[in-house]
Amino acid sequence: MKLRPTERQYLLEQHAKAVDRMVRCLNDAELQKADEEVVSAWAEYSDDNCATWLTLPDDDATLRTILLRYLVRQKQEAASERVTAIAAADGSGDLMISLSAELVESLDWREGDQLSIEIADGDTLVLQRL
Repeated sequence: MKLRPTERQYLLEQHAKAVDRMVRCLNDAELQKADEEVVSAWAEYSDDNCATWLTLPDDDATLRTILLRYLVRQKQEAASERVTAIAAADGSGDLMISLSAELVESLDWREGDQLSIEIADGDTLVLQRL
């Protein structure tokens, strides 16, 4: 379950104490994760168990195990997609790349944002908001 930025913010506000505990639990294991990452991981775990937001387990070790499993999953499913470049219709020879609304939303990009494109190595481009 991919959260929209507004959904993630809502969960951060509604479950602030739970988020603090999850972050503290990970910090105790010397793992630094942003509140947003933790909320997304717990929301996905809750969704997998047919709930919007499950109550945290009492045991920190159990909580940490669940969070780690879902944080790893999130990393594996990080926002990425394969796209096909198409020729611009104006005959300029430029190529156009279309990004899906889901990807743009997951990055919280908006129309008018300025982007930077860098060649990382060979055929790899890195696109980031300035």
